[in-house]
Amino acid sequence: MTLSAIAEEPLRLFRDNNTCPDGILLEFNQMEVMVFIRQSLHDVVPEQRGALLYRLTTRLYRLSELDAAAREQTGSRDEAEVRLAYRIHWASALDLPVPPEGMLYQAHAAIRPGEFDTALLRVQSGEQGEPFLRFAEQQDYWINYLRETHAGRFDALEHLYRTDLTRLTDEFEQRNISLDNPEYEKRIREFEASFKAQQTMLIRELTNAEGLEHH
Repeated sequence: MTLSAIAEEPLRLFRDNNTCPDGILLEFNQMEVMVFIRQSLHDVVPEQRGALLYRLTTRLYRLSELDAAAREQTGSRDEAEVRLAYRIHWASALDLPVPPEGMLYQAHAAIRPGEFDTALLRVQSGEQGEPFLRFAEQQDYWINYLRETHAGRFDALEHLYRTDLTRLTDEFEQRNISLDNPEYEKRIREFEASFKAQQTMLIRELTNAEGLEHH
């Protein structure tokens, strides 16, 4: 979506009778976040790239996980109002990117006692474990950074993978077994699965290391 299209989107939403006012505010805030991400990636200073990208990933994770908590707890309430209420309440504490300035019907969110605190605990706990690592490994800009910064580690994995494939092919040819044989295809899939798992482990290891360096 172009910047001009992003700017036009709120006007379209206002014309959509199925979108509540706070829903429009949420959509607009989502567009602000998109612009923020784009600008942040454009303005990265090479000397501070690791620290800046790690902080960006952390802030986006917090927003994503807070939204996930809101969706799960919405129930019969309006999802947009609950998500906006969560974002506004924890904007400062979680250093959320481009927090919404406000909402029109906060009372309609009907936040229950302890609900905000439960969401905060979920975000903070996840940031120290599996949820954050899963989020980070899905961000292309972060993976690209790790691959460029630690090219030798990724190249070594790739070399081992290709060496294993070559050995497997040689083995089947020496046994005069067709490479169309189901056994060969099964072994190939096993190698691919192992390679992907090793890559994931490496990405998580490097992400944790970057976190220790930049915290």
